[in-house]
Amino acid sequence: MIVVLTEEPSSAEMLKRVIPKILPDMLPQLDLQIVEHRGIGDLKAKLPSLLRGWPGDARFIVVCDRDRRDCVEVKREILEIAKPYNRPVLVRIACEELESWYFGDLNAVSEAYGVNLDQVAKKRGYRDPDKIVDPKSKLRKLVPDLMQVEGGRLIGDSMVPERNTSHSFTVFADGLRRVWRDMSA
Repeated sequence: MIVVLTEEPSSAEMLKRVIPKILPDMLPQLDLQIVEHRGIGDLKAKLPSLLRGWPGDARFIVVCDRDRRDCVEVKREILEIAKPYNRPVLVRIACEELESWYFGDLNAVSEAYGVNLDQVAKKRGYRDPDKIVDPKSKLRKLVPDLMQVEGGRLIGDSMVPERNTSHSFTVFADGLRRVWRDMSA
């Protein structure tokens, strides 16, 4: 079983739709559970009880936003919390925020909201989704109708992992595939 722990409901909704696209050949045997939290503080507070109490030999993937924090420090904090429980935990960070992953596939955003964002993807400040400062605000300006949880659903439905240009998304997808391979070996 793979247990994905997210810091917010919108990322949980997006991942419910995107993970099957990342692991399409594994769907019949994929045992996946996604657990959403109400912020990074909530996730960190509940992590010990989840690791201690989860039955079986589950593998855990923690997905959180960088939010202008140091990636290495965020990962270290989470792994420190997990260490006493001796459970496999992979930490993946959306740089800067989940919306950076949406900027990585603006075609999905366009399809989800019926807006044309072709020219945005070509602009210098948007070519590297992980370096966009405050992507949530920038995306709201481009798509005023964007609602967080609904956006996770709609954009996740349209997202194509192979075309996503966000490096942190690619690192997440590669990590997920590696966890699956290790479980299947």
